[in-house]
Order: sequence, then C-alpha cells, then structure tokens
Amino acid sequence: MRARSMPIFVLSLVSVIFAFEIFYKICPSVLSVDFMRDLGLNEARLPLISSATMLGYAIMQIPSGIIADAFGGRRVVLVLTLLVGASTLAFSLTENANTAIFLRFLTGIGTAVTVPCLTLLARWFPPQSFGRANSIMLMFGMLGTFLATGPAALAAQTIGWRVALGAIGTFSIVQAVFLMLVPEKGASDAGPDHSPNGKPEKNARPKLHLMSSLKTIAGKKDFWFLSVWFVCFIPLNIAFASLWWGPYLMKGCGMTQTGAGAVLSAVTICAFPMQVIVAWLSDSLLQSRKKIFIILGVLGVLTTPFFVRFCGSQSFILHTVLGVVFYYATGGGNAVAYAALREMIPGEMLGLGLGFMNTFYPIMTMALQTLFGHILLGRLAVMGETEAYAGAMWVYGAVMLLGLAAALLMRETFPGEKAAA
Repeated sequence: MRARSMPIFVLSLVSVIFAFEIFYKICPSVLSVDFMRDLGLNEARLPLISSATMLGYAIMQIPSGIIADAFGGRRVVLVLTLLVGASTLAFSLTENANTAIFLRFLTGIGTAVTVPCLTLLARWFPPQSFGRANSIMLMFGMLGTFLATGPAALAAQTIGWRVALGAIGTFSIVQAVFLMLVPEKGASDAGPDHSPNGKPEKNARPKLHLMSSLKTIAGKKDFWFLSVWFVCFIPLNIAFASLWWGPYLMKGCGMTQTGAGAVLSAVTICAFPMQVIVAWLSDSLLQSRKKIFIILGVLGVLTTPFFVRFCGSQSFILHTVLGVVFYYATGGGNAVAYAALREMIPGEMLGLGLGFMNTFYPIMTMALQTLFGHILLGRLAVMGETEAYAGAMWVYGAVMLLGLAAALLMRETFPGEKAAA
C-alpha cells in the first residue's frame, strides 16, 4: 500500500472499529428480550449483561491510554479488537447466563478503543487535519448505533441473534487482521510526533508523571463540575439506549420488536449529525461551552414527563420525535465536553484527563441500568408493565436535574469568554 494512502486507510479502519465499539454497547437494547428468553435472565439480572460490559470498559480507560503511549495505538487497538471479536463469537455460542455475563465483561474490555484510536489517528494526522479525522471517526459511531437498532432487530428475527452476533464477532477479528497492514513507525507503531506548526519533531512526547498529573487534574473544581454533568447525561444516553429503551417501547408501550427497532433506527438517523451540529452551535453561534450544557440539560429534563405521560402509546412519530430530543440532550454534548476539558487542563495531560473522566461514565452507566432494573422489578410486582415503565422513568429525570445544576455552577471555558465568565 502506498505511503500517501496509508492515513486514509488508517482513518477508514479506525472509524469502522469505533463504529462497532458503539454497536457492541448498544445492541443489548434491541436484543434484550431475546437474551432474557434464551439465557434465562429476569428484569433484575438482565442489567448485568450491559453492566458487565461497562465494567470492563471502565477499568480499561486510563490503562488503555497509558499502554497506548508506551507501546503504540496500533498494537493496543489490534489486541482489543481481537478480544472483542473472540468474546462476542463465544457469547453467541453460550447457553449459560453466568458465562454470558463474563464474556460481556471481556467484550467491555475490548470496546475500550476510543483513546487508543485517537492516539493512532494523532500519529498519522498533523494538528491541522486531526480535528477533521476525529470528527469522521465520531460520525461513524452513529453508524454503529444505527446498526445496533433496526438492522440488529431484523437480523434477530430473520437469522437469529446468535448467528448475527457470531458473524459480527468474526468481522471484528477480520478488522484486527487488517490492522496488521498498518506499518510500524518510530519507536513503537507510531508516526512522527508533530509540533504545533505541524512539522515532524523528534522526541516531542512530554514526560508525564502519572500521580502529579492526576493531582493537577483532580485539583481543578471545574473539572468536577464538568465530570458531574458528563456522568449525568452521557451515561444516561448509553444506559437507556443500550438496554432499557427497547423494553420501554416493547413492554411499556406494547410495540413489536420490528416497531421498536424502527423507532430506534429513525432516532439514530436523525441523530447522525448531532455531534457536528452541537459543536457548531458551541464554537460558532453561541461561542460557549456552558450555555450548551445548560440548554441540553433543560431539554433533557423536559423529556422526562413526556416519557411518563406517553408510555403506552404506539405512535411511531411521537416516540421518534421524543427520542430525537432525548438523544440530542443526553448524547450531543460529548464533543463539547471534550473541548471544555482540553481548555481546562494542560495539553500534555489531555489523554490522561480524557481517560480519567471517561472512567466515571461506564460506572454511572452500570449504576443507572441496575437502579432502573430494580425500580422496575419492584413496580412490576404491584402494577402493570405500562405503569411500571412510566414511573421508573422519573429516576432519569432526577439524574438530569443534578447534571443541570452542575452546568449552572461551572465556569465558562470557551477561549475569549473565560474572563467574562
């Protein structure tokens, strides 16, 4: 392969790998009823499927960044992609619930490719083009979400969820094989470091002292306000979309699996450009990070009474519109949060700070999935499914209200606006 085309090849491959990272985390939402039936899981144990995934993902956030710095992003992404493919293939074959939960834990470790993927991209793209490359990768994440909704539901009905997941796990192993075509560069697998002007610079990596850097990051009050907002919205998006949204539509609202998949697919298509739209609003129109967090917070809180009031409705349009607003509110601030973090801490600590903040969100995702499941199970013992799902949605509203409060306390970080904040 020609050297000139290698960056495009790397970007394409990393984008596909990132898309399937999202797929693996989201697909239990549509397949949850199948898992409950075939693996013998009830409403209390079902969250363990996604919680195990989030646990594996959480514990790898900081280590994956540190290992990528030491050994190169390509090697880390290759190993993790092999792991996620093999564990998913094994998951599709198991009949035992406990084994399935353990395999999803391994899948969670394998999905922790975000930071290594960014590290790999940063070694192939100079600062002038890294932002565009990163945005393309994030856009492919929405493709993964789309594949995990309607197409996953259709595949489960036509060829069965076991065959579908087995094929996808095999495809991930193929992705890892293609990663072997990416040449080694420099001391590890990396290309040249780039100075701020984009020219190659030898030995550009600053030495990072882990504990002192963590102390510096943790000592910033606004980092904690940002982290509270982050863990109250981004995990909520994953917790609902990856597990309970499908059952809410199918059991709470009485939709078929195909109907629920259609709603989730439509929401995903509408949300495809959300990162670009929200980032544009933050960078160009509002020129503010804080205002974006507040606007998204208000929108998120306001969706809660609608989810409660219209639980039981089978209207495709209603649930699609409500879902789009919820998805933008809870998932649209991801890139803006990363930008705010970059503006808070020294550049050489960004990877560590990203891993540090990302560690919180899978933990919160597990907590929200489990809490919702236990509240739902308690309500199902005394009332019907529609009333049970409707009432359980209030817990999400309370979490978003906490995130909104954190956004109100946060200082502005947007360049040029800090002094006025």
